[in-house]
Parts: sequence; C-alpha cells; structure tokens
Amino acid sequence: MGFGVLAALVLPPLSTDAFACSCVGLPDVGTALTQANAVFSGRVVAADMFRARIQVDKVWKGEARTEITMLTGAEDLGNGMVRTNSCSYNYTAGANYIIFAGGTPDKLLSQACSKTGFATPELARDLDSVVRPKRIGDELRTCSGTNEIRIAMATPDAKAIPAVTLTAESSGRKYGAVTDPTGKSIFTGLQSGEFKIIASADGYLAKQSTINVAANSCVEASLYLLPIAK
Repeated sequence: MGFGVLAALVLPPLSTDAFACSCVGLPDVGTALTQANAVFSGRVVAADMFRARIQVDKVWKGEARTEITMLTGAEDLGNGMVRTNSCSYNYTAGANYIIFAGGTPDKLLSQACSKTGFATPELARDLDSVVRPKRIGDELRTCSGTNEIRIAMATPDAKAIPAVTLTAESSGRKYGAVTDPTGKSIFTGLQSGEFKIIASADGYLAKQSTINVAANSCVEASLYLLPIAK
C-alpha cells in the first residue's frame, strides 16, 4: 500500500488540511486484505475529528465485534490545537463503510490512501470471493406469511445455534420462543408494529434487535450471536 504524507500541520480544530494525500496506486483486494490487520464493514454511529464509532456488519479479517472504534489520525495537542496530516481519514456519521485498518485492536487506523471508503456491493463481493466473512449485523427479508417473524440464530461463521431463548416485545405485549436444533423459531399471530427481539444462550453474548412488522406481512430474520470470550 503506497501513500505519501505531504505535510504535518498544527491546526485549529475547525480548520482543514490544505494538502491532498499523495497516493502511489492502490493494491488489489487480495493484497489489501493481506496487508490490513482488520477488514470489516459497518455504519458510523458517531464521529468527530479524532475517532469514529462503527456498528459492525461483516468482518473479513480480524476480531468479530459488534462495535469498533476507528482513529482518524488527528491528535489533540491541548489549548485548542490539533495535529493532523494529509493522509488522516475522516468519517461521516450515518454512512456505511468498508474499512481496511492497520494497528492494534484498540488503536485501529486507516489512511486516505487505502481501499477504505463508502461501502459498495462490488467491493463486498470482491472481498467475499477471497474470504468468507463473519456476519455480525442482522439480515432481514420479507417472506410469504401473515403476521409472522421467522428467526434463524447462528454464530458469525454461520453455524446454527439451538436452544436460544427469544422474547419479542411490542406495545406492552410479550412473546416467548426457543430455537429448535436447526437454530430456527417462529413468532406467529403478531399485531403489526415495532418489536424488540432479545436473544440469549449459554456461552454467547445476549443480543437485542428491532424488527418492524407491517400489517399482514412476514419478516425473516437471520440474527448472529458472538461467543463469550474465554
């Protein structure tokens, strides 16, 4: 991965770097994957000049986590002064990214001259062709049925999880279910509205998801639980 830093500046917090990062070509997906310490996709839930908090969707390389904090490369020097450089990477809150990161798990950083950028189906497919991703984020689909939520519970590497305790809550009503040996369960006879789904199982971190059910419709949900670290 080639990149050049044209300048290191000390700037007021609201200033921007006046120089563009000088990039010497970008590697192909396979090379970028090999060079990175972590590669994942997700949505930015909060961002400032120094860091961005990412709600993770898929992980192609690195630790499977529901949330990752990325550094931008800017440094707070105190007294209202900030050090940045032309290759710092800034994130937009609410946007979806595919990130190629270097550094340690608690200090991950991406450069402007990397393949990090807004998520695209093409880049995700290219990564999928190299390595199977670990899935973290919920996957929701419509299905043929009426007033149902069909749930499939699995690990990030797609292994079914049986005996998951499920609760679905909406408008003061509460429903319970347990997944079968294939990791599946169905809530039927539901009213339309927003449902809070809570999933828990021995050896896994509990998870809460939100699923909206329209009138006379069916939602199929693939939900993923992370094992508790030993």
